[in-house]
Amino acid sequence: DGKTLYFVRGLTYNRQRRSPNNQDIYVTTILEDGSWSKPTKLPSNINTPYREESVQIHPDGQTLYFASNGHPGMGGLDIFMTRKQENNTWSDPINLGYPLNTFVDENSILISPKGDLAYFSSNREGGYGSLDLYSFNIDEKFKPLPIQYLKGRIIDAETKKPLFAFFQLSDLKKGNLISQMQSKRGNGEFLITVSNSTDFALHAEKEGYMFYSKNIHMDSLNLSKDGFLIIELEKIKAGTFVLENIFFESNKSELKTSSIVELKKVLKLLQINPQLKIEISGHTDSDGDDDLNLLLSNERASSVVRWLIDNGISGSRLTFKGFGETKPIAINNSEENKAKNRRTELTIIE
Repeated sequence: DGKTLYFVRGLTYNRQRRSPNNQDIYVTTILEDGSWSKPTKLPSNINTPYREESVQIHPDGQTLYFASNGHPGMGGLDIFMTRKQENNTWSDPINLGYPLNTFVDENSILISPKGDLAYFSSNREGGYGSLDLYSFNIDEKFKPLPIQYLKGRIIDAETKKPLFAFFQLSDLKKGNLISQMQSKRGNGEFLITVSNSTDFALHAEKEGYMFYSKNIHMDSLNLSKDGFLIIELEKIKAGTFVLENIFFESNKSELKTSSIVELKKVLKLLQINPQLKIEISGHTDSDGDDDLNLLLSNERASSVVRWLIDNGISGSRLTFKGFGETKPIAINNSEENKAKNRRTELTIIE
């Protein structure tokens, strides 16, 4: 995901390893300021008082493979698999079994992106030296989760020139950050892995530009002829922009948790550009009473402004207004068009 590192650490004394038979798996993540978080040890159902090593997290971001001589096995170092659960706990490790694991050492497993082929090392009989490389087809129960790849290109909306920019991918349902990285210098391109079954919010940002926000549905992507998702960043100027990832409870003005990622982007835009003043406007579809729609849209716009003020933005830089159903951007003749009209907009005043 571009922000998480798994590694092995052994007990040391004066920078000398005390015992190669006592080492554990740790994880650390990149923080917003670019520094690494304090490493944390994976839980005791994975780490043992003995030796864990050769850790690999698959591109699915959830399936972890490692070698250990501390779990029940065939003898020596065996290869195991565990999977991160939705509540951020890890499943109990599963031994990949014979004939992959034997009474000698097996470690350093690498799984192909498709999850069907693996490579590992072993000092079993019949090799050419201490450790030799082997490959095998992975049994279905040990395969990682299905993934697909999304490649994109970030460009200037006006000049169409590629941009070196920062972007994030978030799970729309859970609101958690899945991946964050930067596009390549020179061509503005990126390549990320995503789950087959999740809808995403994609955010891109660069100083001097409006942040970009879009819902990504993998089964209905609009790609260029060469297969890229094109992200066009607009330079900051007076104008109105739809905040696509602001969500409210049905017929209420309470913000959903899934809106926080988008709200933080608006917050960062205002922090980076302290001279900006904006208006937040709320809009509804044509269903229901006109007056109630007007009131609801005003309260929803107010909720966004209130969140920004609560997070440190001066109220003198913010205004809000509800327009109800008076400014549709599509004809209210289908659920798809009505969803477009139910929107929150940001207007740069100066």
